[in-house]
Amino acid sequence: MKKLKDTERLVNNLLKTIRHLGNRLDVILFQLPHDWKSDKERFKKLLCELSSDYKAAFEFHDQSWWNTNTYELLNKHNAAFSIYIMLDEETPREITSDTICLRLHRTKKK
Repeated sequence: MKKLKDTERLVNNLLKTIRHLGNRLDVILFQLPHDWKSDKERFKKLLCELSSDYKAAFEFHDQSWWNTNTYELLNKHNAAFSIYIMLDEETPREITSDTICLRLHRTKKK
């Protein structure tokens, strides 16, 4: 999604693609990479483009997203803050929607 730039066309394509899944689809998980810093305005725009027909969860790997602004935006759009435990990193345990997304990644390097 090019760091949340020009997301409207991509979101529309995603929603068209998943529409046929119907009620079998529970949550759409968006994973943002480690090098994507928080951008409140771009994120707000993306949330507004998503359909309220689908539940969304966001997994933020850069800690700049772990703040009140992000939690409030997620809450306003009933989108989940994906809570995860990965190796030696753990997100805050923020509940921002009526859906909880919890991901347990492996905890030891092989």
